[in-house]
Amino acid sequence: MFERDYLMRLILGFFQTVCIVVRRAEKEKDPEGAADLLERAIGDATELDGDVLLSLSPDSIASILQVSGTDPKVVGFVAHALLLESHYLMMACDFARAELREQQARALAEAYGVDLPDDPAEAEGLLLDAAEQGLAADGAAEDGSDAVGGAAAGEGALLDAVGQAHATAYYDEEDVSARFDPDAPLMPNALREEGRFGWDGGK
Repeated sequence: MFERDYLMRLILGFFQTVCIVVRRAEKEKDPEGAADLLERAIGDATELDGDVLLSLSPDSIASILQVSGTDPKVVGFVAHALLLESHYLMMACDFARAELREQQARALAEAYGVDLPDDPAEAEGLLLDAAEQGLAADGAAEDGSDAVGGAAAGEGALLDAVGQAHATAYYDEEDVSARFDPDAPLMPNALREEGRFGWDGGK
């Protein structure tokens, strides 16, 4: 229960930042500032040093998130955030970093089975829709907190909204429960199957 609640707080904090990021990029015309905010949000969501994580090669970033046990839902959001950051960096004419972020996003997508849009700009709408759904459900949960039944219903609505947002925004099908075992400390991915973990077997 505690781990699930903690995960939800991480995701909701990420959603709040996404809303700020989109406003900053669109209304304040500050794509570089929006990109910086996304990087901080990625570090918070993964509970890793964002600067170190985002300095890794595309293959390595997927490996590190696998080994750290980062929840697949979080990885799905991170992949889209990286893709969105690449869009903002292109707008800011930081082309080298934009290319790296897109490569990192697509490496995560390949490793975790996440469906990313071909156009990085489309990640903005997907993330914003997911954020609005999750935050709206969180508000419903808080409104029902005075009664035990209301609190349970609100929490259920929040979990359902985040799960649905994750499924419909990031996967072709809505039911993705069979893709991952949420209780497994490490999730199987393409990098492990291909033996591309640099430290395996003492390499």
